Amino acid sequence: MSDTLIYEEGKIRITKNVFSNGEGDNFVIATIKGIRELHVSKSIIPLFLGLVLIGLAGWREFFTYSQYIMGGLGVVFSLWYFTQSARYRILIITPAGEVEAFSTKDEIQHQNILVCLKRALSLHQA
Repeated sequence: MSDTLIYEEGKIRITKNVFSNGEGDNFVIATIKGIRELHVSKSIIPLFLGLVLIGLAGWREFFTYSQYIMGGLGVVFSLWYFTQSARYRILIITPAGEVEAFSTKDEIQHQNILVCLKRALSLHQA
């Protein structure tokens, strides 16, 4: 039985029979019943907290230097929001249930792996 290579990047490898996610997990293509992708966008909570703290800092002085502390925390939370990035996940549906097989911040890598996994499923079923 030949094992046709479909995708390989670093430790991530997809063949006709096996998907290795680069984290030491190997999934047998024959046991995969379906694939689901999940896009987890960044949380808006840090931006909201940052803007509230910046607004409070300019509103009233509670104690000495409180404006600087709240303004500084507001800036930190706001920067935290802008440094976050979305996560892209690939979930594999097996008879045992749904398993997160791969997660990345790189949308292009996510799409490449998703397309190659679907191709491996179609090759295996043929």
